[in-house]
Amino acid sequence: MDFKVIFDQHKRMVYNLSLHYVWSKEDAEEITQDVFIQVFSHIEQFRHEAQLRTWIYRITIHTALDFLKKKARKKRGGGWKALFIDSPHWNDKELIPFAHPGFDLEQKEQVEQLMRWIFELPDKQRDAIVLTKLEALSYQVAADCMQISVKSLENYIFRAKKNIQEKIEKQRK
Repeated sequence: MDFKVIFDQHKRMVYNLSLHYVWSKEDAEEITQDVFIQVFSHIEQFRHEAQLRTWIYRITIHTALDFLKKKARKKRGGGWKALFIDSPHWNDKELIPFAHPGFDLEQKEQVEQLMRWIFELPDKQRDAIVLTKLEALSYQVAADCMQISVKSLENYIFRAKKNIQEKIEKQRK
């Protein structure tokens, strides 16, 4: 396999997916490097049972979550969710989607709150939302990335939406 072609075809996807998890350009770049090191060092393990893109998605998700767990342990010994919520990068104006010129300040605050709620979800619910709503993957591809059935994915999405709706209603009170 041509590693340059693989890298060129997938680097943007890996970086963007990483950014959805860590919300830091530097951390997303580090994860992207780690992902391609894993891809290139384990390419012989790719069995062609799924698409290469799906396999790389899986590696990216696992690498991003491992990165967050390691960073949380180093920072304060706590869980990665606490690290994410307290991240100094959260309000960085250069981060996506908050730097989008179409968002006014109030919209940015609403998007920020929604993202906080998404990352407070249980892991499978969060992954289902990130892959289907933020990454816009089809349910089949997202389910393949998570190594679950489409029905399970639908259940995770349903529960995630319900949990977020409860948070919205609680905030309105």
